[in-house]
Amino acid sequence: MLDATGCTEAERLTSMFELHHTRLVRHLVARLGRYDFHLAQDLAGETWARAVRDVHACRADADQAYGWLRAIAAHVVVDHYRLCRNRREAAVDFTGPRAYDLPPAPAAEDVALATERILAMLTQATPELEVAA
Repeated sequence: MLDATGCTEAERLTSMFELHHTRLVRHLVARLGRYDFHLAQDLAGETWARAVRDVHACRADADQAYGWLRAIAAHVVVDHYRLCRNRREAAVDFTGPRAYDLPPAPAAEDVALATERILAMLTQATPELEVAA
């Protein structure tokens, strides 16, 4: 679909991304209150996903859309903290006294043998399963 400037939504989003992505990530790093670049990148990705979904609602040109993107990013940050508050995560020490509760890993020979069997079964195609040309 073309906008008023004659650009498709994909072209408009590409232009927005090229103009505003780095600035948006920096804004998110500052907004998080700690230097967590990887989390800021994740939240920027979620911001862009929402921007793709709602690009038709953006009235600004690509070079003036930073305010719109910041508003989306603000909602993404709030949603992130809301999820963190509601989700209880605990660190697990896999070397401590409870390490014996973990199931043992399969032997490499068993994995290789199972893989060979599966590949052998996949290569034996029956006539009724073959695709007609």
